Amino acid sequence: MVMMMMIIIIIIVTIIVIIRVLLLAERRNSFLKHSRLSVVAFLNELPRTKHELTSFTVDVNLALVSGCNHIIILEHVFSLHSYYYVIQ
Repeated sequence: MVMMMMIIIIIIVTIIVIIRVLLLAERRNSFLKHSRLSVVAFLNELPRTKHELTSFTVDVNLALVSGCNHIIILEHVFSLHSYYYVIQ
């Protein structure tokens, strides 16, 4: 009897987890925008922001590797970060 109850509980929990995953996937898909107009309309719904000019930082990573055949591998990664605040 206890074994049967445990199996029923496991089945119920599994069904609940599957339903939650399906609902989350459906909700996630509702945020996807498929056309240019819908993307621009979504961006217009976001609050206006202003960048804090003193917070800009630039990261540039440069790696030079020289092998025995005088081969130089150049890797360049560029990223730009800043803080912004919402305009009220």
